[in-house]
Amino acid sequence: MLISTCPARVKSLTTLGLAVLVVLAGALPAQAATVSYDDKVGDTSSRSDIKKVVVDHQGKKNRLTVKVRLTKVVYGVEFVTYLDTRRKNRGPEWKISGYADSEWGILKVKGWKDKGTPGPICGRMSYSKSTDVPVARVRIPTKCLKMRRSVRVSVAMNDPKNGADWVPRRKTFLPAV
Repeated sequence: MLISTCPARVKSLTTLGLAVLVVLAGALPAQAATVSYDDKVGDTSSRSDIKKVVVDHQGKKNRLTVKVRLTKVVYGVEFVTYLDTRRKNRGPEWKISGYADSEWGILKVKGWKDKGTPGPICGRMSYSKSTDVPVARVRIPTKCLKMRRSVRVSVAMNDPKNGADWVPRRKTFLPAV
């Protein structure tokens, strides 16, 4: 085997090698990422005011966790998480919603509509019972909803009596994770 010392050939082989690495890196699954958002308390008339949202897209564990700290857990207020998994489509593709100590479900939606087709049964939604740190949480395996590289999240606490509290704002998403 001959090893070339010709500078032009070495440069072109190095460039080719770097190009292959860039292409392969683009084919790798998404890296774990977290985004956190502090929401102003008292900015809504909803009885469950959102204080903080943390979205964790865990690459190694292959799951998406959305953790929402609230001023308090109120029965009858709907916890809704919208997921945008395909940027080319306008709005979310998935709606995950439920109530404290009640049923929850996943809908495949087109945009910000409340109606859709039932999604797969996977993951879980939970509320903490602690009065010190009320938390609503959603955990979904990324393969369940065919989440590719990144996902954008929007969260709402829908209070039928007093309106909704949205993070970051009504029908908008947090940065992608």
